[in-house]
Amino acid sequence: MTRFENCVAFVLAHEGEYSDDSRDLGGKTCFGVSWKAWPKEADSIIALYQSGKKEEARQQAIALYRNEYWERLKVDRLRLPLDLAMLDAAVNLGPERAVRLLQLECNRQLRASLKLDGVLGPATLRAANALPATLAAIGVCGQRLNAYAKMPRDTRQAHLTGWVRRVADLVLGIAGSAQGS
Repeated sequence: MTRFENCVAFVLAHEGEYSDDSRDLGGKTCFGVSWKAWPKEADSIIALYQSGKKEEARQQAIALYRNEYWERLKVDRLRLPLDLAMLDAAVNLGPERAVRLLQLECNRQLRASLKLDGVLGPATLRAANALPATLAAIGVCGQRLNAYAKMPRDTRQAHLTGWVRRVADLVLGIAGSAQGS
């Protein structure tokens, strides 16, 4: 499997298939593609899913993640396991917010002063790749937990337990991969 395939497998395992939870601010969601973030794409993926073409729907979601998250954000320019932490954060919180969390973590660990602009540009890439990738990835996970804690209670209440479990699974996977290397 490629790095992208490994990372997207983690994302899909935690996103599940179809959801229409009225407490979810993203609205109807299929394989993690929310109607709020991607209305046209979500409609297409949901239609395929509901017509019994689950694998085709899943492949469309994967293509979206490759094009709009992995490639657009330049996640492939980050080292393993930071690439996984960033793809998962981007899917869960949005691409720009995920990059701001990385920028916060680079500023914290390197005592840098990256602009918190949500753009994974040359300065952020240099800073991120100057850090040990495992520490950077776990740091981004910590920043995610901080972001959840700062959300209004009514926003986070329905999904906080699942989000924290997801980040815990991610940290355990990162720590496990670090021990195996």
